[in-house]
Amino acid sequence: MLSRFDHWLAGNVFDRYFHGWPNLPKYKDCFCFKWEQAGTLYRLYGFLCHPKRTDSRFQACILVLHAQKADATNFTLLDIVNQIKDMPAVVRATETAFRDY
Repeated sequence: MLSRFDHWLAGNVFDRYFHGWPNLPKYKDCFCFKWEQAGTLYRLYGFLCHPKRTDSRFQACILVLHAQKADATNFTLLDIVNQIKDMPAVVRATETAFRDY
């Protein structure tokens, strides 16, 4: 997974390792990192945000869910990510973690 995180952090686009759903407005902030192990597909789901008030270009991916991959995108999981993203405690924690000093 670290290589996939590093690839994303370097600004690369590689749908085999990670992707979002920018063409689906309801899920435009959702993101996932993916890998296969022993023939089983896994996903880490999260959401993208810009938590730094003084640097709007800074982007973070807050991971909130781990799941095995089914054949098709499980939009129920993306709905859960959206619910978590909007929870006041999660918003506060994200702001605190990336506080501008």
